[in-house]
Amino acid sequence: MTSSCLSYTTKGGQVLGWQAKDHVEPVLFCSALADINGAKAIRGGIPVCWPWFGPREGASQHGIVRTEKWSLLRDETLNGTHNVHMELSSQNLPSSIWPYHWNLSMLISAATSIKMQLTTLNEGNETFFITQALHTNFLVGNIHDTQLSGLDGKSYMDKTQQNEKRTQQGLLTIDNEIDRIYLDTQQVLIHDHANQRVIKVKSNEASAMVVWNPWEEKCSVMADLQNEDYKKFICVEAANFPQPIGIEPGQSFTLDMEISVDVEG
Repeated sequence: MTSSCLSYTTKGGQVLGWQAKDHVEPVLFCSALADINGAKAIRGGIPVCWPWFGPREGASQHGIVRTEKWSLLRDETLNGTHNVHMELSSQNLPSSIWPYHWNLSMLISAATSIKMQLTTLNEGNETFFITQALHTNFLVGNIHDTQLSGLDGKSYMDKTQQNEKRTQQGLLTIDNEIDRIYLDTQQVLIHDHANQRVIKVKSNEASAMVVWNPWEEKCSVMADLQNEDYKKFICVEAANFPQPIGIEPGQSFTLDMEISVDVEG
């Protein structure tokens, strides 16, 4: 019997690992080559993409918070639940990076499931717009023996095909590079057959779920991944994208995500 095991870092306000209670295998993938303490974003765990998701001309990929040091406000275990609260403020960053006043809060609660709440508070005098994602890297026993359900009939944007819009038919099997934004999707099941488990990813406030794996060719040229790592993970990300969220002065918005694990059967 094991208790829930959570690891995280204040660099990027990022969860690094989580092992569900009474389950042997870790749920999250983190690369052995990940830059945990350095200047680069961490490859693995659950990076926070904010206030934009994806590339932006003249700016960092996936926003401005993945390499910043967040403040740790709380770390305590109550009744078997590990609770962590971190935050980052615009006061900690040069205004030239993103010219608004804001506070970003991350609440993590880990027990039989892990729950996350990323709250954006507008502390300024003008409305701003964000896209965002909780860029979750899931560990799987073998990508060739992994399927995703909950996507049948969903429309998606295929980023490997110039954002061509398509519709998912049946179960999703990964057999090549994949980078898709499944629109109007709040729940995905990862059938990790090699580990005989099903991982559920659920959100109430996400507008999309992103599915990504670089596959063999791209994995081989990524400095923070080993050549065979593409076989070991799949990203399923709760996101607000491509439609931005507008947050008025004094208002906030919370992106939530819950991950749970069941035995396959």
